[in-house]
Amino acid sequence: MQTSGEHIKPYSPEPGDAGSVFIESSVPLPETYGDNCLVVMARDPHTIFVYWDVQAERLETFRREWGEKLHQAASVLRVYDVTDFPKNDGSSAPFFDVEVSQDHRQSYVTLPQSGRRYRVDFGFRLPDGTFITILSSNSVMLPNGKVSDDVDAKWVSVRSQEEYEAWEKVLQNVDLGRGSADFSRQMAQRWQFLKSVFSMGVMPSSMTHLPSSMPSSMPSSLPSSGTHHE
Repeated sequence: MQTSGEHIKPYSPEPGDAGSVFIESSVPLPETYGDNCLVVMARDPHTIFVYWDVQAERLETFRREWGEKLHQAASVLRVYDVTDFPKNDGSSAPFFDVEVSQDHRQSYVTLPQSGRRYRVDFGFRLPDGTFITILSSNSVMLPNGKVSDDVDAKWVSVRSQEEYEAWEKVLQNVDLGRGSADFSRQMAQRWQFLKSVFSMGVMPSSMTHLPSSMPSSMPSSLPSSGTHHE
């Protein structure tokens, strides 16, 4: 039990004690850092995190300018889709409003479309629709929330064990870590080799080895009849 006047030292983990985390609780984080800022960060393909800080002096400037009208205004985040607008200009970009409490200083916003660039203004919306911009944010590009549009790969339908084993032979010594162009060139060389030996394009299971390299004069692209079997 603590006695009167006794000083309690904050706990410090021993060196090498990776499982311990020290949190200094004597000095709380400030509620504001004295800046006028609005920052947007992408959380996932359909959500952004927005935080803002407005100083009383800046708000007072707008209150003097707009007077009693601000008492009837709503605090909003105006979210612009600036994907198709140069220099992130949101003056004519499509937008929607999210009403927020000015004092909360942070909010998650769900967006209608992934893979787009967004920017946010914090301000006041008057009853007649007039929007007063207090702060403007950076822009952020959201990731695509879908399967990649890259259709570079070609898939082969394998209809028998013999054909499966044949393709295993074809892929022997192929460097799968290369780019698409180099990989296609390697496969084209092997395909031309197979065509010259087997008229049906399927190797018998007794075939156990293919050359690891082919002449550089081979065509650099695969014939369409050789890359996809229906």
